[in-house]
Amino acid sequence: MNRVFFRRASMIFILACLFLSGVSALEAGTIDARFLNINRTIQTSTGLRFAAAVNDGFLVSHDDGRHWEKRNSGLPKKIVYPFRDEEIETLTSIGFDPKNETRLICTTASRLFVSENTGRSWHEIPVGSPVSRSNILTGAAPSPWDND
Repeated sequence: MNRVFFRRASMIFILACLFLSGVSALEAGTIDARFLNINRTIQTSTGLRFAAAVNDGFLVSHDDGRHWEKRNSGLPKKIVYPFRDEEIETLTSIGFDPKNETRLICTTASRLFVSENTGRSWHEIPVGSPVSRSNILTGAAPSPWDND
């Protein structure tokens, strides 16, 4: 009898703490902004937000940055100890086409990626010379006049 009571009391206490702390059920695939290390964000004219987060890659928010969805299909994963699959290489820049907000661009230190579908999938654009191993890509922007 006492064990059942304490289990129920513990569960009620945990639920009350979660309610009071503001933790709520999220849509599948979304992450509460409090649990991310976001290092840059940009916002479109329609209010859509894009972000680059350390280890979490490219993120999209539809609610003014309160919750974020990872969009990393095609972006390179980190290959360093402890070899966690979910860690994405650090993104050094992010951008979008002001005439077509679904067209995005991002860079890692040495690679350039483009998405035509709001980050649902990414494709690498080869970067040739004069970029060398000692250079780091720190900015990129898609041209609103050229879709190639």
